[in-house]
Amino acid sequence: KAANPLRQISAEYLAEKLASETLDFGEDWLRLTCNIATRSAFAAVPEADWDACETDERIPEGVPVAVGADFAWLLDTTAIVPLWVRDPAFRLLGEPVVLTPPRDGTMLSPLDVKEAFLRMHERNPIELVVMDAHRAEDIAGWLSDELGLTVVPRPQTHEWAALDYSRFMEAIGRRELRHTGDPVLRRHVLNAVSRRTAGEKRRFDRVPSRDVIRQDRRVIDALTAAAMVHATVMAQPEPVSSWRLLNAEEV
Repeated sequence: KAANPLRQISAEYLAEKLASETLDFGEDWLRLTCNIATRSAFAAVPEADWDACETDERIPEGVPVAVGADFAWLLDTTAIVPLWVRDPAFRLLGEPVVLTPPRDGTMLSPLDVKEAFLRMHERNPIELVVMDAHRAEDIAGWLSDELGLTVVPRPQTHEWAALDYSRFMEAIGRRELRHTGDPVLRRHVLNAVSRRTAGEKRRFDRVPSRDVIRQDRRVIDALTAAAMVHATVMAQPEPVSSWRLLNAEEV
């Protein structure tokens, strides 16, 4: 009860919840009820595997990159993640830009999002942006019309998400997808759980909860952005400077 000061939560309610036969003790009780840090039994990316992919190498300034972007305006975060392909066996995720909305009923400003893209583009020319365009149509138009970037629309359907998941997990297992150890990206990656879709396919998903107080434990937007751009880049046989817009069958 000491971990749950809300009046609606009583000792009697907690006792009844703890006695439930369907209780997930690690996720639902320790993490969500008692506020004790623990990972879900359905966690998608093993912590040891993610940490093993860390490298001291950084994306060199001036080299072209691809970017994955996942947008949210009220509760979840907007994440922009750069990806540099040094060679087919070494793909490096750079430090993400993660913008958190005020979470007071007002929306994240599109100007903040544009400024983040401009800063990233100034350091490393962005050749390609993979994004869910229906969540940010104005941003997609600005990237294309004002900055002259190639924008690849990526719907958040189970089919696409399963492709992102399989290519990301395979690359992590082979240590071909590396990262800089950025703590924000790490948190988003380790927040994700594995969810089964059609057949034996899986996708990344967030922990189910409507508790705004624990929202930071649910965000996986940087992972979503990273997985989208990585899957798209994996389908590109040409070098970065020759990237083009692919259709669904090609990807």
